[in-house]
Amino acid sequence: MRFSARLQASDSPYALGEVRYNVDGSVDDIAWSRPQHDGPALRALAMMDYLKLNDLDPESANLARQVLKIDLDHLSYAYEAKGYDLWEYSFGHHFFTRLVQMRALERGIAEAPRFMRKEWRIAAASLRSELAKHWDAKGGFYHFSLGKVTNWEGNEVPEVGAGRDASAVLAANYARFEEGSFSLNDPKLLSSAWVLEEYFRHAYPFNKDHAFAPGIGRHPDDDYYGGNAWYVLTSGYAELYYGLAARLQSDEAGLIVSSESEAFIESALGRAVRIGERLRPEDSLKFLAKGDGFMATMMDTLGKDATMAEQFSKEDGSGLSAADLTWSYSSFLSSALAREAVAASGVDYASLSFDCGAK
Repeated sequence: MRFSARLQASDSPYALGEVRYNVDGSVDDIAWSRPQHDGPALRALAMMDYLKLNDLDPESANLARQVLKIDLDHLSYAYEAKGYDLWEYSFGHHFFTRLVQMRALERGIAEAPRFMRKEWRIAAASLRSELAKHWDAKGGFYHFSLGKVTNWEGNEVPEVGAGRDASAVLAANYARFEEGSFSLNDPKLLSSAWVLEEYFRHAYPFNKDHAFAPGIGRHPDDDYYGGNAWYVLTSGYAELYYGLAARLQSDEAGLIVSSESEAFIESALGRAVRIGERLRPEDSLKFLAKGDGFMATMMDTLGKDATMAEQFSKEDGSGLSAADLTWSYSSFLSSALAREAVAASGVDYASLSFDCGAK
């Protein structure tokens, strides 16, 4: 937290939109995709989680509140600004950034009322309105970006993947809405997840033997290192399925099949469903098995040292790009914690393993 406070006070012209720092806290001014506005939102969410911990000493709690207030104040005036996406490629208004910004502001309004400014409410309401516009009813997915998008040189570029991008699942996992739009049981979010799961199931040769829970890439147009599956995204899908399993165990309303979520749910359950059908708690085992399948797919790519790179090959599953990427490990751990939450909700999962349809 002290390091975060130092970074917030840096002299970068991009303020909290700065993305690169040296280990001493100074700005790393190498040419990069600046600004990025998802970082302060994600840090704010982390600070609010931290403040919920028991036995925090007063000094740590006060510092966390200071960091939180600065981040939320920043979001309240930066929410309309364009920035680079989480993949650091395109400059514009992006679904991922907007969703975590909105979630941070809405949680801040509820959990930090003593610091709240009216601008927080204005920003949160505006973001919710703009996020609704990302939905593509014809394609069945939340668009990655909205409006004009440019590259590093300022030239307008087409939206990647015709708008399809698996980061929508990451955004929902990070935001952790309990219900409604953009939650894990949002039919539109499930449709967005299904569109790409189905695409990558057939697009990557590696997935021929992992069709049950395929390795997930970023978007159909990806050509970075040849365009492969990413650990962070495949873990993200595991976390999505685990989250749904836990909800089916604990939510009396359950999950109701809609026209948007029908294909996703039928694939998970392995049977036909009807519009309006309410899933039962016992259906959670199918979602748990699907989550285990994604974990198994990743485990099939690991060598004896069990290290995770940024990507694994769409051809043979070998590690590619950045070695030992922290994001890959943290996402795997987050998925494992989501699986523990399923167990805590009462599912009898002792007999299940990471086989579940994977090679």
